Amino acid sequence: MSKVNYAKQIYVAFALSVPTVSLVIEGYRSENFFTKFYFKKVNKELTPKLADLIENEIDSFLIEHKSFSIRDIEFKVSLYDNFTPKTWGSFLLKEGSEIQFPVTFNIQDYDEFREYIKNKFLSLKDTPIPYKFISDCFLSDEGKKFCIKRELFKANNGYHLFFPSFLWIFSSSIFYLTVSFLFPVTGIPIGCLTAALGTIGIYPTLLKKYKEKEEKYFDKIVIDSDELYKKGADDFFNYCRSLKKLVGIENFGKSDFDLIEKRMHHIKKKAIESRLMNRKNFIEKKNNTQL
Repeated sequence: MSKVNYAKQIYVAFALSVPTVSLVIEGYRSENFFTKFYFKKVNKELTPKLADLIENEIDSFLIEHKSFSIRDIEFKVSLYDNFTPKTWGSFLLKEGSEIQFPVTFNIQDYDEFREYIKNKFLSLKDTPIPYKFISDCFLSDEGKKFCIKRELFKANNGYHLFFPSFLWIFSSSIFYLTVSFLFPVTGIPIGCLTAALGTIGIYPTLLKKYKEKEEKYFDKIVIDSDELYKKGADDFFNYCRSLKKLVGIENFGKSDFDLIEKRMHHIKKKAIESRLMNRKNFIEKKNNTQL
């Protein structure tokens, strides 16, 4: 087989690599030697209070959507060592979905929270942490409900699962078509390598922009579903700010907190736009009544 054919076959495998790996990671989370490298859990039982909140939100979600198609889908909940929730899989997959909530959602005692933070970040091991700081880091039930509902929307959304893979295939295809015009000059192997490097270079930027839009979308759809979740969203963002202040932005994750801030600004912007629109409609209605 010629080097030309080898180059094209390798590029096809390259273009399909991310969708294949993504499907394996999202769709196969059973305990084995492979999943333990990327699927981290904390072996700790949910508190009855957190379990009840999750169960109530799931029941509410099913009633709202009147969806019988997802009632028998496997759904799991676990804890993990981070500060924001994460959803694996989807209700569209056979293995269903698993939502991981931060250990901090599960802690109800001040001393336990302090010990958790000190054990997690050795730089804080010998640092006194006032109760006021810890109190600000406890997330309210409304905030937890907002997070739970948000992750349920994610699990029931196909774009969340498949669009990053589509973005990779689209990027690799565009770069291949672009450099194919240079094949007579560069040769197919060099052209395929150039297309691969271009895809690797641009994909993280495109994915970051998509993730930002996606996160803002799920914030909006949850708040629009019930105005009560607006307070929960505010509580969650205050929780994130308090944690960032306590552990430092490096420990919280700079990119994670940057995204949190963009989500906060987006919600505030939408709230202002909504108030202005309501005011405008009120004035127009009043003027029409007077006429």
